[in-house]
Amino acid sequence: TDFYTDGAGWLWVKGMADPYLVSEELDRIAQGLKSKGVREVKGIGLDDGFFAPDVEIAGRSASDNPYDAPVTALAANFNTVSLVRTGSKVTSAEPQTPLTATARRLAEGGGPGKKRVNLKQRSVAVGYFGEVLAAKLRAAGIQVGEGQRNAPLPSGAKRVYRHQNSRTLAEMVEPTLDYSNNFIANALFLHLASPEGKAQVSMAGAQRAMTDFARKRFGWRDFTIEDGAGLSRGNRLSARQLV
Repeated sequence: TDFYTDGAGWLWVKGMADPYLVSEELDRIAQGLKSKGVREVKGIGLDDGFFAPDVEIAGRSASDNPYDAPVTALAANFNTVSLVRTGSKVTSAEPQTPLTATARRLAEGGGPGKKRVNLKQRSVAVGYFGEVLAAKLRAAGIQVGEGQRNAPLPSGAKRVYRHQNSRTLAEMVEPTLDYSNNFIANALFLHLASPEGKAQVSMAGAQRAMTDFARKRFGWRDFTIEDGAGLSRGNRLSARQLV
């Protein structure tokens, strides 16, 4: 995940689809920016253009369930929010995650109790990332203005920090299998279309890359893979291929 500053004093974030930007990782990002001398930002710009506009996971439904979360190139906490509502009081169900304006709106629109819901829409999910990042920067002692927008990285912006996730790929995959995390599975699936991060990712490109891999690695024929988590009813594998 790359961080830039522009001539207006804004901090810009260029997402490269790190699937494990949880709250604790955003704490590390805040400290990383502070170590590079960032003390004040006028606003936060968010660029998730690594994923083309056509990136939509086949088989996703409109439910609130975490497994239906959108997959975006910038995402906090797998594009889900964990909330507790008691009467009119709303709190975050995670001490490490601040309650943002978007999270509060989601909680107020639902029933009482503890729940984890997904952010549904790409623009909302990217905006939520910006809200959580802003809260983490302020907690680290960095002054943050109220401005925030989802837009392409402006030309001339200067990169000040590149964040490498503290987890290895293996450390991301293990809990993905334990908890059946569709978000991580599909983020990694999409990465196959541009493993070096040098080209914009399309859904069709990821499908071609996975198909070519399975043909070469396993010698498969007569199969269809539409997503990386098995959400789509268009996926077609034989029982032997699945095993």
